[in-house]
Amino acid sequence: MADFEQFGRFIRASRTENDIGVRELARRVDITGGAMSQLEQGKYRPSIELIKRLADALELNADELIVAVGLVPDDVYPESLLEVRLFRAVKAAPPEVQRETLDELTQTRNGDNDNE
Repeated sequence: MADFEQFGRFIRASRTENDIGVRELARRVDITGGAMSQLEQGKYRPSIELIKRLADALELNADELIVAVGLVPDDVYPESLLEVRLFRAVKAAPPEVQRETLDELTQTRNGDNDNE
């Protein structure tokens, strides 16, 4: 299920982190300032094309944004921005850390727990 409010908050945080104004980001992605404001408030459903332009303008991964907004089924990809950020961090980690993390996540998902 798409969570446009969470997506809007994420876009606003990314925009402010990059020191970009609302109007400037709107110009970069070719929408009005009003539409950008509505997007950041979760009142505007972005198209996949707009998400890709936002990703480019904010130097983010478009696929992660598409997953984050919920345009991909939850059972196929993670359902929260926190999980997307986790995947991004693991992806940047050395291969041995990636393997360890994947093993731990697999055990957790399968209900295996060393403490049981």
